[in-house]
Amino acid sequence: MALEYTLELVTDLSPEEALGVLSTLGVGFETRLGRRLASTGVTVGAGVKSEVGRGIIRKAFGLDTSLYLSFGLDKTDREVGLKATLRATFEILRRLNADGILLFNGESPVLMRQKGALRLNDGAGFWDSSSELLSLPQEPYEISYIEPL
Repeated sequence: MALEYTLELVTDLSPEEALGVLSTLGVGFETRLGRRLASTGVTVGAGVKSEVGRGIIRKAFGLDTSLYLSFGLDKTDREVGLKATLRATFEILRRLNADGILLFNGESPVLMRQKGALRLNDGAGFWDSSSELLSLPQEPYEISYIEPL
């Protein structure tokens, strides 16, 4: 079973436009079929948020998301896939100057950008001070607890 991370974005972009931006970020994603891109260890798809889904994220996190990018990690290259997912997430949030939240398996926040401020969830289990993942964000961040759904 693949692990899934979902980036919920506040943006006016269509799924196709978001994947187009993602493919130009220099983080290794290549076009596949339709609304899907791939990189070593991860495949990403995009879609429009349902009204119910938007309401859940709005109520829980105060973000009016309209689009999602779904990152499925390959079980054989999970570590590489996770790093590609995080690099892509940080870069698309920065490049679009967008707010959003990255969720693990649809409910556990990994990180959130809200009103331009980046927060890494210290309850996510991999943002400890010895983690090389802390070198990935290219903007200032705060490490604090973000309540799960």
